[in-house]
Amino acid sequence: MERFEAEKWYRMVLAENREAAVRLREAQDIVRGNDLVLQGLERRWPDLSKLRVANLDNDELSDAGEPMVDVEILDVPDSSAPKPPLREAVMAVLAREPGRWWSTKDLVKALHERGVLPDSADPESAIRQVLRRAEATADAERQKIDGRSFAYRRALTG
Repeated sequence: MERFEAEKWYRMVLAENREAAVRLREAQDIVRGNDLVLQGLERRWPDLSKLRVANLDNDELSDAGEPMVDVEILDVPDSSAPKPPLREAVMAVLAREPGRWWSTKDLVKALHERGVLPDSADPESAIRQVLRRAEATADAERQKIDGRSFAYRRALTG
C-alpha cells in the first residue's frame, strides 16, 4: 500500500467515525427521552420499575425480541460520549440494586467505574446534593448509618 492510499483510507475511516459519533449522540438522546417517559410511568405505577430492574443485565428480551438495555448504566464507559446528567446517573446506579443502601463513597466509586463521575473538585458533595433532591421528591430514601453518615437507596414506594 502506498502512502496516498493509506491517507485515503485514513480519511475515509475518520469520516465514518464522525458519522457514527453523530448517530451515537442521536441514539443517546432517544434513550434519555425514553428514560424520562419510563420514569414518568414508574412514578404513576411504581411496580413497573421491577420490569426495568429485571432487564438491567440484558437477560430478557422486549416484546419485539430485542434486548432491553438501560444505556445509562452500561458498564462500558465511552469517554467521547457526553455524560448523562448526574441525577440520571445516580438514580440508574441506585436502581441497579433495589433495596441496597449506598454510601456516597460507594456511589462515587460506581460512577467513576462507569465513567460518569462529575468533573468537580468535590464530586461526593455534588452527589450528596443530588441525593438530597431525590429524597425531597421521594425518589430516594436516606438513613443514618453510623450516627453521622448517611446511606441512600432508591425509594421502594415509587
